[in-house]
Amino acid sequence: MKRLIALLLAAILLSSLSGCAWLIDPLALEQAKDYFGNLYVQEEQESDGGTEDIYIEDTRSYGFYYDQLSEDSRVVYRSIYLDNKNTTGIAIVFREPLSFSFSSDETERADETVRKTVASIVQPALDALVYDHPRINWISMDEESGSTFRISSRKETKADGSVAISIKRLTFQLVYAADMTAESIAAYESALEAAILATNSLVDEEAGRYQTLRTLQEFLCATVTYQSDAARAHHAAGALLDCRAVCDGYAKAFKLLCDAYAIPCLVVPGTATQNGKQEPHAWNYVQMGDGKWYAMDVTWDDRGEQAEKNYFLVGSGTVTSLTLGHFENSHHESGKFSAGDYVPFSFPELSFFRYTESILSNGWQKDTE
Repeated sequence: MKRLIALLLAAILLSSLSGCAWLIDPLALEQAKDYFGNLYVQEEQESDGGTEDIYIEDTRSYGFYYDQLSEDSRVVYRSIYLDNKNTTGIAIVFREPLSFSFSSDETERADETVRKTVASIVQPALDALVYDHPRINWISMDEESGSTFRISSRKETKADGSVAISIKRLTFQLVYAADMTAESIAAYESALEAAILATNSLVDEEAGRYQTLRTLQEFLCATVTYQSDAARAHHAAGALLDCRAVCDGYAKAFKLLCDAYAIPCLVVPGTATQNGKQEPHAWNYVQMGDGKWYAMDVTWDDRGEQAEKNYFLVGSGTVTSLTLGHFENSHHESGKFSAGDYVPFSFPELSFFRYTESILSNGWQKDTE
């Protein structure tokens, strides 16, 4: 049945999926590595000059993880997000210059200190970006030839040998992931949008949030096969376009679907314990109409032709037959999305109870626990 549904979906999307030469290697959540470590190795100093850069105030929210960033990291995040296909160089201009002072006996470690500080600003911004917007998967982080950033700074050496360094801007040099071009990215985005729009025929216009989530969960469970060696197993495209993915592919795809229906949803990375074994894992948190957050693990509910509800809108204290313990004891969040040196992200507090929705005799729907 999964294969039949997948073939029907493929037929709907055929015109958008005619070219598959741009499949890329997955950015594996399972790999405990610094996704963006290569960004720090090609930095260089420049003297300020030329056209004056202008900091542009922006008070909008770009996502749940964005809202937790420092102002400097938010500048990095939104500069790349708003110009995320620009390979000619993305200017990142800070409100106030980053300033550093080193005494005469500290100058030898000045460059390393600056590098680490800038890294602690850039790293969480990029980590937040790829989790808030999982459709953006074309930024190359290849260790040898991936995206880099360049520091533009002014260094002043004083008479006593001390050094002052001021950084007003960074330049992010975006490199596309292997085999991706502007044309293939456009095709990828069109195909992804078509896949998301295809769910419109499944979701009742009058459906509430509960039923919409159930429909989206059933859609993924019906069309996606768990396959760890699939080309895009760790991307939303693996689930929505290839119908083959692993946990983070499921979770990212589910977030994109929830975004399309204006349902607050997060991708949550971490580890999960099942049968006494702990492994890297990813799942989702969604916010319901009662203002509370609940967990969903679409991967673990995909156990056959019919989507199960063991991990559908569960609370931290929900006990399931699969783990024989509270959800919070089997799923452990990780606020460090990479090996970067920064304060871990936090997550919303889950309701203790599972979310349930009952229909009263008069037809009025009431949210209960």
